[in-house]
Amino acid sequence: MKIRTGFILLISVLALYSQNSFKFSYKINCIDDILRTTDGTAKADALMQMAGFYMTRYSDTHKGIAYLLEARDLSAQINYTDGLLRSYESLGDIYLISENYSTALDYFTKKAEVLKTALRKKEYSETRIKMADV
Repeated sequence: MKIRTGFILLISVLALYSQNSFKFSYKINCIDDILRTTDGTAKADALMQMAGFYMTRYSDTHKGIAYLLEARDLSAQINYTDGLLRSYESLGDIYLISENYSTALDYFTKKAEVLKTALRKKEYSETRIKMADV
């Protein structure tokens, strides 16, 4: 009886693990499909999502930064202001957390310049305050 109960418990745990693993791989596969089949703002957003997945799920900061840099470049190329701002913010936060203050400040400064050009005064002020804290 104990063996049967233990076996059922083991099968249940394995089923839960494989289900969660499948859900995550499904999300990654969907984003991979988006990256392969789209361009423009959807692709920039997908690149930022991939960066987040790699940094949070796999703790792979280098790969996350690579995706963010690609998103930044694409956003700049297509004049996607929100994508550019999000990539600058994310890159600045990563370098701030890793105590690379000069690089973090560079990204926050670039974000502030875009906000100033776009006449987004509130966000500009918030970014300047964040820069003062660095």
